[in-house]
Amino acid sequence: MSLHFSQKMTVNLRKIGFTVLITLLSAGAIPFAANLRVVFSTPSVLAQTSDARKAEADRLFEQGIEQFQTSQYEAALQSWQQALTIYREIKNRQGEGNALGNLGAAYYSLGDYPKAIGNDNGLLTSSEILDLKLHAELVVLSACDTGKGKLTGDGVIGLYRSLISAGVPSVIVSLWAVPDAPTAALMMEFYQNLQKNPDKAQALRQAMLTTMKNHPEPKNWAAFTLIGEAE
Repeated sequence: MSLHFSQKMTVNLRKIGFTVLITLLSAGAIPFAANLRVVFSTPSVLAQTSDARKAEADRLFEQGIEQFQTSQYEAALQSWQQALTIYREIKNRQGEGNALGNLGAAYYSLGDYPKAIGNDNGLLTSSEILDLKLHAELVVLSACDTGKGKLTGDGVIGLYRSLISAGVPSVIVSLWAVPDAPTAALMMEFYQNLQKNPDKAQALRQAMLTTMKNHPEPKNWAAFTLIGEAE
């Protein structure tokens, strides 16, 4: 079986590989002619292409913000959808997340509430987490009330339970609305302790004791609890 190509052709080594090209030439599958042009896709060229695509996506994203601020919600929706497509193509996760979040706001402003709260608006739900395969050793949910959930016959079902079911062995959650400044201080202490001691429970306990010195009220330091494995 032989492959037939036109005499005027371009071979992209990034697609077929140099070894494959040489094999095809040797076997006579590709007629080696003087006008055969081989194109090498170098990493620098690919990086420049990716940077140009990101710049275009960023432009569309900012354009959408300007349109949204002037109540041009349909136009903003189109701009952010185009930006989202590019961000996904170049695998820019931060841009993808920002675009998805803004799309939710645009749908909400247009009164399309089902799409505003749909699965593709940048919001991660407990049911979506259950479908994931996670390999993180620890997830910290440091926002307010992250330990709450729906009470069922099987116990409380919330984000932390979904994370554990998805493969995360340890989750830290808050039991009530936490204040910003003390929580930031506590989390900084916790991560510093965790670098010295892999025992997550001890690292959290020590962070609480340290935070308690400057913020003595229990609401400021006692909200967080570790669920799952300590080490």
